Order: sequence, then structure tokens, then C-alpha cells
Amino acid sequence: FLVNLCRSKYIQFSFQILEGDTAVVTGYARTFNPTHKETIEEKTSTATIMKTKDFYKELRLRGYHYTGLFKSVLEARADGTHAKIQWKGNWVAFLDCLLQIGIIAVDTRSLMVPTAIEKISI
Repeated sequence: FLVNLCRSKYIQFSFQILEGDTAVVTGYARTFNPTHKETIEEKTSTATIMKTKDFYKELRLRGYHYTGLFKSVLEARADGTHAKIQWKGNWVAFLDCLLQIGIIAVDTRSLMVPTAIEKISI
């Protein structure tokens, strides 16, 4: 793997991780600015709120089996608009739980696998 870092005037640095000539990962990092807040449009929802037991039962019915750190959703609306996720000190597990919310939001029994993520801010 080859890692390229590039500084610019507007972004602290951008990066690429290459395998041969193929970009495997690209992205950028910047200094956290606590005065800049991105807003997310609040959607009202009347969808059923599922507690942990019901949430993971639904995922099992769809073919997903989660345990341990990856079973951290405390509750979620059935349409995926709102959820409470328990922080267990692990970013990978936390981000996976966010993807689980996306699975619940789609009314299908088909297995879904993420193939791209547009943006993650931590």
C-alpha cells in the first residue's frame, strides 16, 4: 500500500491509500472548529420505536447476527429517523451500529452491504 498526503490552503491535508494504481481510500482531515456546526434537518416521525430486543430480532429475521460491542442500539424508530446508541468506547462498533440503523430504515428482507460512504465526521 502507498499513502499520499497533500496539504492545501483550505484543507489541513487530504490523503489517498493506493494499492498499485488503484485508490482504495481517499479523504481529508481538518482541524476541529467548535464554533462551526453542521446542521441536520430534523424530521418528525410517527414510526414505531423499537427497543434493543425488538431491533435485533428484526435484524436476525433479515439475516444479520450481532453480538457484544456490535449490539449497542438501545432503541430506534422503524423508519431509521431516530436512534439511541450506547457508546462502548469503540469507534468501529459505533459506526457499524449507525449502519444497522440504515438497514432497519429499508423495508426489505434482502441482505444489504454498504459499498460506499460519502462522509464521516468524528
